[in-house]
Parts: sequence; structure tokens; C-alpha cells
Amino acid sequence: MLVRPRLIVPFGIVAAVVAATAAAPPGAAATGPTATGPAQRPVAAGVTAGMTDRDHDHVSDDFQGRLRGAAAGARFDVIVTGVGAAGAQHAVGRFRVRHSWSLITGFAARMTVGQARALARRPGVRRVELDRVMHATDDGTISDFGAAGAQSLGYTGAGRTVCIVDTGVDPSHEQLDSKAPVPFHDFIGTSTTAYDDHGHGTHVASIAVGDGVGGSNAARYRGVAPAAALASAKVLDSSGSGADSGVVSGVQWCAARDDADVISMSLGSDIVADGNDALSQAVDAAVIDRGKVVTVAAGNSGDAPGSIGSPAAARQAVTVGAVTEWSGPATSYRSNGISLASFSSRGPTTDGRTKPEVVAPGVTVMAAQAGTTSGYVSFSGTSMATPFVAGAALLGWQAAGAQATAGPAGSTTPPATTAAVAGGLKASAADRGPAGPDNDWGWGLVDVRSYVGLLTATTADDGTTSFPTASHLTGSVPNGGSQSLSIPVSDSSAPLALTVTLAGSLQCTIFCLSEEWSPDLDAELRDPSGTVVATSTCALGSDCGVGRQETLAVRSPVVGNYTLRVYAYNGGPGGGYAVDVSQGPVTGGSPPPPPPPNQPPTAVAGPDQALTVNSTKAKAGFTLDGRGSNDPEGGALQYRWSLGGSTVGTTSTLSQKKSIGTYVYKLTVTDVGGLSASDDVTVVVRRR
Repeated sequence: MLVRPRLIVPFGIVAAVVAATAAAPPGAAATGPTATGPAQRPVAAGVTAGMTDRDHDHVSDDFQGRLRGAAAGARFDVIVTGVGAAGAQHAVGRFRVRHSWSLITGFAARMTVGQARALARRPGVRRVELDRVMHATDDGTISDFGAAGAQSLGYTGAGRTVCIVDTGVDPSHEQLDSKAPVPFHDFIGTSTTAYDDHGHGTHVASIAVGDGVGGSNAARYRGVAPAAALASAKVLDSSGSGADSGVVSGVQWCAARDDADVISMSLGSDIVADGNDALSQAVDAAVIDRGKVVTVAAGNSGDAPGSIGSPAAARQAVTVGAVTEWSGPATSYRSNGISLASFSSRGPTTDGRTKPEVVAPGVTVMAAQAGTTSGYVSFSGTSMATPFVAGAALLGWQAAGAQATAGPAGSTTPPATTAAVAGGLKASAADRGPAGPDNDWGWGLVDVRSYVGLLTATTADDGTTSFPTASHLTGSVPNGGSQSLSIPVSDSSAPLALTVTLAGSLQCTIFCLSEEWSPDLDAELRDPSGTVVATSTCALGSDCGVGRQETLAVRSPVVGNYTLRVYAYNGGPGGGYAVDVSQGPVTGGSPPPPPPPNQPPTAVAGPDQALTVNSTKAKAGFTLDGRGSNDPEGGALQYRWSLGGSTVGTTSTLSQKKSIGTYVYKLTVTDVGGLSASDDVTVVVRRR
């Protein structure tokens, strides 16, 4: 059975459509990608099934499970890396080869269970994996994230090319017609002329390189690198899906193009990955061996940790998460301040690396609508954030190239390197979340103006974009209770946005058919008059992922102190949380006061006990009670009873039976902030 990889599908609903001036041609999609709900939840990190090989047997974990129950004569579409097809056939017999690559050593083929197992044991084989399915996953975005500032300095992407691996492109749209004829390779059909029968690729391409020339809306929705050239590898069909092996071939085609500086991939798999699958290997090879910058969508499987799939897990990829913009005009699809998109996938990868690298605008992004000459449509997804960063990388290549040729007379300035252009995106990002890189926000908000300034080493100005003031707070809600924070607002013209991220863990529900976040905390925001102006009660649903994140926003706040109240749902267990506040003015301002520091808990194991038995073989029963332990903040405690260093219980009370002897039990309690305390209790059992 073929398991096919898939594109990162635009998340949520179509927020707005600007009417096209020309009807879609017969057979073309007139409305762009079909709006969908969130992608299927990935296998949680720590579970064996996935694009990983935890037992190091050279078979991917998800394929290993399929092989165990497969009939002897069953055949699978697989990808093998580390060896070539000819050598593999010599070792295990003939099979049908579907793709063979030079960018990485490997091939895609259809083979029997026995052949797959035998190949995994051959020297040199790196991995045998399923040929999966990949799926396809502007206004304020240009000004808010520094692209307009970089363009005003003359950086437009001229002389640079992006190669987009997607559903193809529609070169008849006004944003892309200046790029025609678009170099194009069809890995789905046989066309030699660029087309897009789905719409996703056209939307993505115009975000990266739309030229802004055409009708009344064209300039408003121009791309990040409007003068850059475009190439397109069509690896996804009219439904937005395509085989993993075809995507590898598309990456190879782009990597082989001398004119391609950046490869952009708004596609991926829901299955969590360690970066050693064939597609991730191809991405790494395109960077290391061919010198390309590769931007990849993080995925729309957030908001739980460890939801990064392939190729987002690739080590050399610039993996991109999604955030909202903050200064868009008054339209139905504008965002209310900078916040992390709840659907944006989070790190770490299954082998523990931090992802994403950066976050970029990916919520209600307006861009070109395939099948029209001047229509536009709004979509949300990390698919939309990825080409924004690809466009930024094109400007980075242009800026670094200009610097390399502008040294003093007679000097030799080294050319730009891929590492400098890709690494500069992280180095110039505006940090959000806790200080430094993290698995939610990455290295921070992409800042295109700061980025080109870094690569040109300009001293003309500070080269940064003015973002709303940000602060990161942490707190803890007691069991059945709440905690309130004061949020001072001094600028009524700038939106107030709060991203509340909960501590806790995924818990299975309904016989483990679904997952939800526990503890379940909700949030409300009150204005200075005490009126509730925003609430967030995320549980499982289309806007909430698994409910780890609560998002609140006010478009036009009033000056004064707002109050954020985080509370335990329905009197349930409390827990820790973090709040990222985004609010004007764009420079300066006082951050909200932090909550009081976490205080250590107190452990109370109860009084010592002396018991008697009638004979040396008898045992005495007793119960140890640790319910007198407490947390000064009123939060939930974790209990651990140990005897002789070994754990014997994890609840507040412990029932035991012991024969004659002396036993010293240790109770250790840990609060939601990670602080611990211990207490001993002695039990003596004697003969009567």
C-alpha cells in the first residue's frame, strides 16, 4: 500500500477573496486551494511509529510495523537510501525502479517484503522507508516584517531565482506574468508548460516573488522579492498530494539548476521525523552540495511539542513557523496583533533539535488566485510563511552579493556563502518567547530589513524593523483556581495580543482515539473598566490544535491596565503557563510586571509508625499519608514515594504490607515550576 506524502495545506477557512477580472479557464480551479481543517495529528514524540529509526535496524519505525503484519507476497512502494538501485538488485533480485537520484544516493522502487527486509541488512544501506504522501500545507505582512523597508533600499531580488516545489504555477496571473516563460518540470504529468491545477503553488509563488504590477490591487499584494525570477517543479497533483519520491525528484531538479538560489517547499508529512528520511537528506544535500538556501514549512500540526515532520526536520532547512501580522488595514482578514499561530508545528525534532528556525506571517495572507488574471485569495498556514522567508533569502543573496563586489579599490571581498545567507535569517530575527531560540518561536520573527543590513554590514541606520513591544511572563494556576496578571497599555493605536502557552502534557481520550492537553487552562482579558473583551477556551477544535495555546487579542485597546486571568477549567487541576505579550508602542514602553517568583513546596510524609504482628511470617498493613504537603502558590504537586532508592508509589497516599523490620520511606513532592522537597517517615514492624 502506498503511503503518500502531502503538502502543507492552507489551514482554517478562506477569509476573503478579491473578485477576479477574468473567468477561470475550463478545468482550472477558480477558487484556489480547498479550505480544510487542521492536518491530522502527528504521532506524538516518544511513540515508536514515525519517520525515525529508534532501534537502528535501517527500517523506518512506521514501515517496521507494516512489515510485521505483512503477508509474504506483499509488495510495498519504498525509498532506499545509501545504495544505488543496480547494486540493490544484484543483492536481492530484480524489482521495479520508479525513481533514481544523483542528489542523494538512493532510489524509489516497488519490492516484496523479503527484498525490503534483506536490503535493510545490507552494508551501506542507510534507511528503507515507505514512499509516503506529501501535501500542500498581502497587506501588513510586507511592512510589518521589514520587506518594504528592504525594498525601499533597492533590494528587490533582481538577478536571483527561487525554485518552488509545489502544485505548479499559473504564469498568466498579473503577479507572475513578468516571470514567463517559467522554467518548469512536471513530475505529475507530461506538460512542458507551467500550469497549476490546484492553486496552492501560485499563491505561494506570488508571496515570494509577485511583481506588484497590474490592476488596482497588484501593488498592494506584491511579493517580498518582486524582481526575482521563478522556476517551478510540479510534484503535487490537483488534490494537493504527491508521492514522497516525486518530491525528492523535484528537489533534485531545482538543486541542479545553476540559476536557482533558493528552493521553497510549502509541503510536508504529518508523521514526526528525525531528519534522516530520504526527503530530508535531499534537502540537506541541496544546501551542502549545491549551495542552495532551502526554506521549508514547519507544518500545520501544532500546537503540541514534537510535531515537526519531514522535510521540516532536515538539518540544513530553514524551517518556518507562522505568526500573525499587526498593522494591516481595516479588512475582514486582518490580524489583531502579533501572536503565534495555534496551528504552527513546534519542535523539537524526534532527535532533539530545535525547530523552527524563524517564524513569519502566515495567517490570512492575501496572494494570487490561480485560474484568474488578477484575482486574490486569503489563506492561512505555514505554507504562506515559508515563501515569505524564501523571498527574504532572495533579498539576502542580492544584498550579500552587492557587498561582495563593493569593497575598497584593489581589495578582494569573498563571495557570499550559503551558510551566511541562511544563518543571517536567524541572527537578525526579533526574539520572541523566552530569551534565545525555543521550539515555539524558533529564533524569532523574521526581520527582512535587519537581515539585509546584517549581510551588507551597513552603518547607514540600525537596519531594524519597529515591532510592537514584547514581553515574556510565566505563572502558575492553583488547582481549581486562577491567577491574574496586569497588562499596562499606553498606546491605543497598536493592537494588544497575548499568546498563552500552557505547561503540561498530552493525554489520550476516548480510548486513545484522540489527544488533549492537560491540565486544561482557559483565559479571559478584561479592559480597565473590568469588562471582558476577549476570551479563549481552546479545547480540541479547528482553531486550537490540542488546546495547549490560548490566544487573546484586542484590535483597538484603550489606555490603562488590562487584566489577564488564567484559570482552571471547571474547577479542575491547575498548572504552569507562559504569556507572550505583544503591544505598542513599537519602541520603548514598560513590560507588564512579572508574577512573584516560584516558591518551593513543603513535603509532609506523616508521623512515624510502630506496628506489631503475631509471627515472624506475618505482615502488617499500613498507609502513609502525604496529603499534608503543600505548594505556597496552590499549584498541583507530583508525589514520589521511595524505599531504598526505588520508587514504590506516585500518589499522595501509599498503602503497604511489610514483615518484621525497620523501613524508612522518602516522600518527594515537585511543583509545576520544577522545585522539589522531601520528607522521611519511618515504619517499624515488631513481633507482638
